[in-house]
Amino acid sequence: MTQLLCSLTGAGFLDIQFFDNLINEFSLDLDYENIIQEFWQTNINIFIYEAYEQVKNLFIEQNSEEIQKIIEKDPSEVDYQIFTNYCDSNLWFNNEEIETLFQYWREKIRN
Repeated sequence: MTQLLCSLTGAGFLDIQFFDNLINEFSLDLDYENIIQEFWQTNINIFIYEAYEQVKNLFIEQNSEEIQKIIEKDPSEVDYQIFTNYCDSNLWFNNEEIETLFQYWREKIRN
């Protein structure tokens, strides 16, 4: 099965494992058919990007009050970056306090 996923997504085994861990860590539910229709591709980086978008939205939803206190504006306007490069992909927030809150929140989810 992993070989099939690697072939379909242009990814290696570690990239598929990274993506699977990301999905499981945050209990994400991606709409793969919709993503493929929107981007016309099955590249693993697109799936990783969309997963991190969900993670960002989940984090903001669950921490909106704390975020609003830090940035003093609508939490949905928080500055963030998503870098996708297979298993080197990452999500981070440009505000140091929000990034610290995100890392703390992420650790809570892992445990």
